[in-house]
Amino acid sequence: MYSDISNDFDFIVSNPPFHAGLDTSYSATETLLSDAPKHLNKQGQLWIVANSFLKYPPIIEQQFGHCETVAKNRKFAIYHAAK
Repeated sequence: MYSDISNDFDFIVSNPPFHAGLDTSYSATETLLSDAPKHLNKQGQLWIVANSFLKYPPIIEQQFGHCETVAKNRKFAIYHAAK
């Protein structure tokens, strides 16, 4: 996901995929989130837009130690974490 990247970023903003065929799969998101802290600068921020039924906050909390739900309705949610 982060191949051939040598720079750190101020922001990573994503609406990560969650389908593997017809099934819900977190593998691409887990890769994105587990490596995100390594690719953010000292005060870097992660912003995720996702369907609100997806269980992304625990994954974000595992990597960043916290996850803020910035906005949420019955369809979508916006999550934020900073280093």
